Amino acid sequence: MGHSVDWSTVPWARTINVAEVGEVDIIPRHSMNNEREVFLNAVPYGYSIREVFYIIGPNINQQINNFEELKQYRIGALRDSFYSDLFNNTDDLKRRYYNDTEQIIKVLENGRIDVAVTSSSHDIDKFTVVSAFTQPTLSTVFITDAISASRKSHRLQVTSLS
Repeated sequence: MGHSVDWSTVPWARTINVAEVGEVDIIPRHSMNNEREVFLNAVPYGYSIREVFYIIGPNINQQINNFEELKQYRIGALRDSFYSDLFNNTDDLKRRYYNDTEQIIKVLENGRIDVAVTSSSHDIDKFTVVSAFTQPTLSTVFITDAISASRKSHRLQVTSLS
């Protein structure tokens, strides 16, 4: 077809930054939100279901039954990640942002945060193997578009999540 693909694997925050300035053409597997709609066009080739999970650290000895109860805790999340409209747009959550899942696990184990948020797309398996962590029944499920194209770029370059 006369096209070549330059596939890059970069951290998620960089993926969004290069898309915003038009240095990438396609971003597979992300969640569209109002902020991203400004610089990305959704290309629905299919949809996937994303489930958001909350992981309770070893210093919390009670169950979390609803989203409102999260407001009393320090919550670790991946920097620049979209989890759900509710999580990302609730103003009075005590969010702490980290660069990768391993960092979140360390601060959760050490009690520097109380709860971690993760999802079916964000290494949930790395949390579930830590026996000191518990998982409440609280979760959020939503449908996400699977791919987006930059509004500004005209080169064929694909960025993947690392």
